[in-house]
Amino acid sequence: MLVFRVENKNGRGPYRCGNYHESLEKHNGCPNHPSGNCDGIDTSAFYNIRYGFPCRNSLTAWFFGHIKFLKPDFYIAVYEVSEENVRYGSSRKQLVFNYDEAKLVEKKKFGSKLRVLKKVKELV
Repeated sequence: MLVFRVENKNGRGPYRCGNYHESLEKHNGCPNHPSGNCDGIDTSAFYNIRYGFPCRNSLTAWFFGHIKFLKPDFYIAVYEVSEENVRYGSSRKQLVFNYDEAKLVEKKKFGSKLRVLKKVKELV
């Protein structure tokens, strides 16, 4: 399956890189942006986890209103991960995946078209 993630050039997400925009603080614990624990995600399932989204629309909805702050330093990374290496939150808005078993397929700046989405459409 494909997993969509926001990360900087070093692979760090916007909540962990130490320089995220203060507007993301409002995400912490609110019903539309539950923390992994509040969302029932088993973060102990894998040793090296990363948070992500099941589709680009979920990623965009999660960061809606904040993308302009992410654009300068962050990318949309697309990973290919087997289902057994993914754990969903009960909200189904977010997931964690086993980073050690993930393959980076594509990395693009916000606003760029993802080649991988074109390939998925061709398969349907």
